[in-house]
Amino acid sequence: VLLVTTFLSHSYTSMFDVYSLSLKCPVSLDHYRSVPACDEPIALHDENFGNYKPSTIACFFVQGHLMGPNVKVHDTVDYLLWLLSDASAWLPTKTRNFLFDGIKKWAVWPWSDYSNDTDFPSNQYTGALSRALQKAKTYKSFKLNTKAVKDIETRLEFSIETLHLPNSREQIMQLFLESGAIEEWFRQRKKKA
Repeated sequence: VLLVTTFLSHSYTSMFDVYSLSLKCPVSLDHYRSVPACDEPIALHDENFGNYKPSTIACFFVQGHLMGPNVKVHDTVDYLLWLLSDASAWLPTKTRNFLFDGIKKWAVWPWSDYSNDTDFPSNQYTGALSRALQKAKTYKSFKLNTKAVKDIETRLEFSIETLHLPNSREQIMQLFLESGAIEEWFRQRKKKA
Protein backbone atom coordinates (compact mmCIF):
# COMPACT_ATOMS: atom_id res chain seq x y z
CA VAL A 1 0.00 0.00 0.00
CA LEU A 2 2.82 2.39 0.89
CA LEU A 3 4.51 1.72 -2.46
CA VAL A 4 1.29 2.42 -4.37
CA THR A 5 0.57 5.56 -2.30
CA THR A 6 4.13 6.78 -2.83
CA PHE A 7 3.91 6.01 -6.52
CA LEU A 8 0.62 7.87 -6.96
CA SER A 9 1.59 10.87 -4.82
CA HIS A 10 4.81 11.75 -6.67
CA SER A 11 5.50 12.99 -10.14
CA TYR A 12 8.28 11.08 -11.81
CA THR A 13 10.59 12.65 -14.33
CA SER A 14 11.62 9.44 -16.03
CA MET A 15 11.05 5.73 -16.22
CA PHE A 16 14.35 5.40 -14.35
CA ASP A 17 12.67 6.93 -11.27
CA VAL A 18 9.83 4.41 -11.51
CA TYR A 19 12.28 1.54 -12.13
CA SER A 20 14.42 2.61 -9.18
CA LEU A 21 11.38 2.75 -6.93
CA SER A 22 10.21 -0.67 -8.05
CA LEU A 23 13.55 -2.27 -7.17
CA LYS A 24 13.40 -1.36 -3.49
CA CYS A 25 13.04 -4.35 -1.24
CA PRO A 26 13.77 -4.90 2.44
CA VAL A 27 17.21 -6.35 3.10
CA SER A 28 18.96 -6.79 6.43
CA LEU A 29 20.97 -3.75 7.48
CA ASP A 30 23.92 -6.13 7.76
CA HIS A 31 24.31 -5.63 4.01
CA TYR A 32 24.75 -1.85 4.27
CA ARG A 33 27.33 0.56 5.56
CA SER A 34 24.43 2.99 6.07
CA VAL A 35 20.98 3.52 4.56
CA PRO A 36 21.11 2.37 0.91
CA ALA A 37 21.15 5.15 -1.66
CA CYS A 38 20.08 2.89 -4.55
CA ASP A 39 19.44 -0.72 -5.44
CA GLU A 40 22.13 -3.32 -6.01
CA PRO A 41 21.86 -3.38 -9.84
CA ILE A 42 23.00 0.25 -10.06
CA ALA A 43 25.21 0.48 -6.96
CA LEU A 44 28.44 0.34 -8.98
CA HIS A 45 27.31 3.56 -10.70
CA ASP A 46 26.92 5.42 -7.39
CA GLU A 47 29.96 7.28 -6.07
CA ASN A 48 29.47 5.59 -2.67
CA PHE A 49 28.36 2.26 -4.15
CA GLY A 50 24.86 2.79 -2.80
CA ASN A 51 26.22 2.62 0.78
CA TYR A 52 26.38 -1.16 0.50
CA LYS A 53 29.12 -3.27 2.00
CA PRO A 54 31.63 -4.42 -0.62
CA SER A 55 30.77 -8.09 -0.02
CA THR A 56 27.08 -7.47 -0.77
CA ILE A 57 27.80 -5.84 -4.13
CA ALA A 58 30.47 -8.43 -5.01
CA CYS A 59 27.96 -11.20 -4.35
CA PHE A 60 25.38 -9.42 -6.50
CA PHE A 61 28.01 -8.79 -9.23
CA VAL A 62 28.92 -12.48 -9.36
CA GLN A 63 25.54 -14.17 -8.98
CA GLY A 64 22.77 -11.58 -9.19
CA HIS A 65 19.63 -11.58 -7.04
CA LEU A 66 19.17 -14.58 -4.80
CA MET A 67 15.79 -15.48 -6.25
CA GLY A 68 16.48 -14.21 -9.75
CA PRO A 69 17.75 -16.06 -12.80
CA ASN A 70 21.14 -17.72 -12.61
CA VAL A 71 23.60 -15.18 -14.03
CA LYS A 72 26.82 -16.64 -12.64
CA VAL A 73 29.10 -17.55 -15.54
CA HIS A 74 32.38 -18.42 -13.83
CA ASP A 75 33.54 -19.67 -10.46
CA THR A 76 33.93 -16.97 -7.81
CA VAL A 77 37.70 -17.38 -7.82
CA ASP A 78 37.71 -16.55 -11.54
CA TYR A 79 36.15 -13.16 -10.80
CA LEU A 80 38.79 -12.57 -8.13
CA LEU A 81 41.61 -13.48 -10.53
CA TRP A 82 40.06 -11.38 -13.33
CA LEU A 83 39.98 -8.37 -11.00
CA LEU A 84 43.67 -8.93 -10.20
CA SER A 85 44.61 -9.16 -13.88
CA ASP A 86 45.12 -6.42 -16.45
CA ALA A 87 41.92 -7.60 -18.18
CA SER A 88 39.89 -5.62 -15.63
CA ALA A 89 42.03 -2.48 -15.89
CA TRP A 90 39.28 -0.77 -17.91
CA LEU A 91 37.19 -0.50 -14.74
CA PRO A 92 37.55 2.70 -12.73
CA THR A 93 40.16 2.02 -10.03
CA LYS A 94 37.71 2.76 -7.22
CA THR A 95 35.17 0.29 -8.66
CA ARG A 96 37.77 -2.39 -9.30
CA ASN A 97 39.13 -2.08 -5.76
CA PHE A 98 35.62 -2.10 -4.27
CA LEU A 99 34.69 -5.29 -6.13
CA PHE A 100 37.96 -6.98 -5.25
CA ASP A 101 37.60 -6.01 -1.59
CA GLY A 102 34.06 -7.36 -1.70
CA ILE A 103 35.07 -10.72 -3.14
CA LYS A 104 37.79 -11.00 -0.49
CA LYS A 105 35.34 -10.16 2.31
CA TRP A 106 32.63 -12.42 0.87
CA ALA A 107 35.24 -15.15 1.38
CA VAL A 108 33.69 -17.85 -0.82
CA TRP A 109 36.42 -17.86 -3.47
CA PRO A 110 38.32 -21.01 -2.38
CA TRP A 111 37.62 -23.94 -4.69
CA SER A 112 37.33 -27.55 -3.63
CA ASP A 113 38.27 -30.85 -5.21
CA TYR A 114 34.77 -31.50 -6.49
CA SER A 115 31.84 -29.39 -7.56
CA ASN A 116 28.97 -29.78 -10.01
CA ASP A 117 29.02 -26.02 -10.53
CA THR A 118 32.37 -25.70 -12.27
CA ASP A 119 34.04 -26.46 -15.56
CA PHE A 120 37.42 -26.65 -13.81
CA PRO A 121 38.80 -30.16 -14.38
CA SER A 122 39.90 -31.72 -11.10
CA ASN A 123 43.44 -33.03 -10.84
CA GLN A 124 45.58 -34.56 -8.12
CA TYR A 125 46.15 -31.14 -6.51
CA THR A 126 42.64 -29.71 -6.74
CA GLY A 127 41.38 -28.63 -3.33
CA ALA A 128 44.80 -28.66 -1.65
CA LEU A 129 44.61 -24.93 -0.94
CA SER A 130 41.11 -25.27 0.55
CA ARG A 131 42.25 -28.15 2.73
CA ALA A 132 45.27 -26.15 3.93
CA LEU A 133 43.01 -23.18 4.73
CA GLN A 134 40.57 -25.39 6.65
CA LYS A 135 43.37 -27.16 8.53
CA ALA A 136 44.99 -23.95 9.80
CA LYS A 137 43.43 -22.34 12.86
CA THR A 138 44.77 -18.85 12.03
CA TYR A 139 46.54 -17.03 9.23
CA LYS A 140 49.77 -17.16 11.27
CA SER A 141 49.57 -20.95 11.44
CA PHE A 142 48.70 -21.28 7.73
CA LYS A 143 51.37 -22.96 5.63
CA LEU A 144 51.31 -22.72 1.85
CA ASN A 145 52.60 -26.22 1.16
CA THR A 146 53.80 -27.62 -2.17
CA LYS A 147 50.46 -29.23 -3.00
CA ALA A 148 48.59 -25.97 -2.32
CA VAL A 149 51.01 -24.08 -4.58
CA LYS A 150 50.45 -26.64 -7.37
CA ASP A 151 46.69 -26.32 -6.80
CA ILE A 152 46.89 -22.54 -7.22
CA GLU A 153 49.08 -22.89 -10.32
CA THR A 154 46.70 -25.31 -12.06
CA ARG A 155 43.72 -23.13 -11.14
CA LEU A 156 45.51 -20.05 -12.52
CA GLU A 157 46.34 -21.84 -15.78
CA PHE A 158 42.68 -22.78 -16.22
CA SER A 159 41.45 -19.26 -15.39
CA ILE A 160 44.01 -17.58 -17.67
CA GLU A 161 42.96 -19.79 -20.57
CA THR A 162 39.22 -19.60 -19.91
CA LEU A 163 39.10 -15.84 -19.32
CA HIS A 164 41.84 -14.98 -21.84
CA LEU A 165 43.76 -13.07 -19.19
CA PRO A 166 46.76 -11.15 -20.52
CA ASN A 167 48.94 -11.76 -17.47
CA SER A 168 51.24 -14.73 -16.97
CA ARG A 169 50.61 -17.38 -14.34
CA GLU A 170 53.58 -16.09 -12.35
CA GLN A 171 52.26 -12.50 -12.40
CA ILE A 172 48.80 -13.48 -11.23
CA MET A 173 50.25 -15.86 -8.63
CA GLN A 174 52.27 -13.01 -7.16
CA LEU A 175 49.29 -10.63 -7.27
CA PHE A 176 47.08 -13.27 -5.63
CA LEU A 177 49.53 -14.06 -2.84
CA GLU A 178 50.10 -10.33 -2.16
CA SER A 179 46.41 -9.39 -2.42
CA GLY A 180 45.42 -10.22 1.14
CA ALA A 181 42.72 -12.65 0.00
CA ILE A 182 44.06 -15.47 2.17
CA GLU A 183 44.40 -13.24 5.23
CA GLU A 184 40.87 -11.91 4.69
CA TRP A 185 39.52 -15.45 4.40
CA PHE A 186 40.80 -16.14 7.92
CA ARG A 187 39.36 -12.83 9.24
CA GLN A 188 35.94 -13.66 7.80
CA ARG A 189 36.04 -17.22 9.15
CA LYS A 190 36.79 -15.85 12.62
CA LYS A 191 33.86 -13.39 12.33
CA LYS A 192 31.48 -16.19 11.35
CA ALA A 193 32.60 -18.49 14.15
